[in-house]
Amino acid sequence: MRSYGQFCALARALDVVGDRWTLLIVRELAARPCRFRDLSDGLPGIAPNLLADRLRLLTAEGVITHDDATATYQLTDRGKGLGGVLKALVRWGIPLMARGQGGDQSRAHWLALAISAIFEGTALDPAVRVQILAGTDEIEIAAHRHAIETRAGHALSPDATLHGPHELILGTLAGEISLAAAEKAGLTISGSRPALHRLIEARR
Repeated sequence: MRSYGQFCALARALDVVGDRWTLLIVRELAARPCRFRDLSDGLPGIAPNLLADRLRLLTAEGVITHDDATATYQLTDRGKGLGGVLKALVRWGIPLMARGQGGDQSRAHWLALAISAIFEGTALDPAVRVQILAGTDEIEIAAHRHAIETRAGHALSPDATLHGPHELILGTLAGEISLAAAEKAGLTISGSRPALHRLIEARR
């Protein structure tokens, strides 16, 4: 492990999680426990030996643990403490999504993480359920009086559905682009527009 050699909490933290791929490994494990092959699939482009090195470091630092019975890696309580850091970085990065997907790969749980970060700490009453369809990715947003929850998967009886590219969906939900402009750019909206407006306004 390379060190910045600085007696600073930020530098010490970056000594552990600042290398390339490390926070993306944490992102994968924040979604669910993963086997090695699950991590390889969720981190397209990482070499197996580099992934193994990063897992060894994170285990040694107490960020993750390995369950021999299920052959899965998972975050420790200390690792889960990075959740706020991940969401802060996601919120900071959402405006960069406006450039479009290009040749970048996507996963449903990556989109779910971004939407979750947008609505963190918010709630909505009465409840609203929205289905997100972005390519082959399906995301459910369940907004109620206690929280606004996001998960990968199909929504039962959604009040509204958004169908289109990742960047238009995120831009609309984050308030970076209006519904009218998003529709003109290719976003399809079906169902209750008032329910969708209430969800977007809840973010503010």
